[in-house]
Amino acid sequence: MFDIVSSVQPNKMQEKEIDLFKTIVLEVYKEAGAFFSGMGLILYENLHDIPLSPLRSRNPEGITFPVKGIDEIVKAISNLNVKNSFYHDGFHLLSKQMELTHICQYFSPPIQSDVSIDYTKGGRFRAAQYGSCLKGVLATGMIGEEDGPFIFINGKAHKL
Repeated sequence: MFDIVSSVQPNKMQEKEIDLFKTIVLEVYKEAGAFFSGMGLILYENLHDIPLSPLRSRNPEGITFPVKGIDEIVKAISNLNVKNSFYHDGFHLLSKQMELTHICQYFSPPIQSDVSIDYTKGGRFRAAQYGSCLKGVLATGMIGEEDGPFIFINGKAHKL
């Protein structure tokens, strides 16, 4: 069950979605091997207000989008986020319907002056933190090569 307290409490539907999101982030973390490159993930309601730009001009062969089902999503992300993958960079997007809809997206949210900053963390952490404050974003998640997993809700980091 949802156990994260944030400045804005999610409604019951969002609690379920965020619980599933946490499961996905944790399962990707458990699957991470020696060549894991880290991961950024966005759980979204709509894409309209989210600043994104694809980092690749095409999707990888062998993956049909949207990817549905927790196990299939974890498998896809785990296979993409290895150092020798052309698609390991950027953030991946998960709809509130729990479908992996986009991968390898440049995500550059505006700076949020009202969040608590951890100056020991890097760019992916900060993008996930700021991005979790955006309209249309329910939560963000990240796993670093040596740090994580985290999810972010309304700018607040939660170590899983």
